[in-house]
This record gives sequence, C-alpha cells and structure tokens, in this order.
Amino acid sequence: MRRRGELTNLGQEDNEEKAFPPPHTSQAPMAQLKRADNCALKEGNYRIRYENDAIREALKYATKILTLMNRRFESKMLREE
Repeated sequence: MRRRGELTNLGQEDNEEKAFPPPHTSQAPMAQLKRADNCALKEGNYRIRYENDAIREALKYATKILTLMNRRFESKMLREE
C-alpha cells in the first residue's frame, strides 16, 4: 500500500506498477530463442548430412564404374599385346 501511495505521489498510475516484469521472466524468451536456434542448426546439420550421404553414394557408384572400365581396358590392352 505504501508503494502505491508513493507511485501516485510521483504522478504514476497504479497499473504502471504491474508493467514491470520480474527478472526471471526475461530468461524465458532467451531460452526460447536458444531452442529455436538449436532447432534451426539441427535442421541444417540434417540437410548437410543427407547431402553428404547422397554425394558419398554417387562417388561409390562412379568409382565402381571406373574400376570396371579400367579392368576392361587393361584386359583389352593385354589381349592386343
């Protein structure tokens, strides 16, 4: 009560006293932002990992084909000699 009386003496209304949030409430939005950042980073990591797996599979396929082509070429060269 004393505080409300002091506020009215300063020319402030009673409802302005409620406008100041407690200090711990500012931590909640910060935690939400951190969680959102973590989710975005995890999604980016997932996409990069998926892309890396696709490239790895493409390289496996390409090296198998090149190995087979090289063996055929070597055997053809040996037959010609």
